[in-house]
Amino acid sequence: MPSAANPTPLWKPDAEFIAEAQITRFQAWASEHHGAPADGGYEALHRWSVTELETFWKAVADWFDIRFTTPYTRVLGDRAMPGAAWFPGA
Repeated sequence: MPSAANPTPLWKPDAEFIAEAQITRFQAWASEHHGAPADGGYEALHRWSVTELETFWKAVADWFDIRFTTPYTRVLGDRAMPGAAWFPGA
């Protein structure tokens, strides 16, 4: 039964829509190139993005072909929030 904490979704994509989504393509590519989970959909990708933070963001930078003028030394230099240092050296 829907509640304020868990309302009924207004819309849920069908299997074809999910299969053609860019995030589905990214997940398949990230699985092949960076070890993301191949199965489990958005929930598995989200879990991976949190548990493998640096690998996830490296995959995002690679997927979007972000070109740095100088190479970065690591993906996340400092996790402190606020002020996290992403791609230091770049």
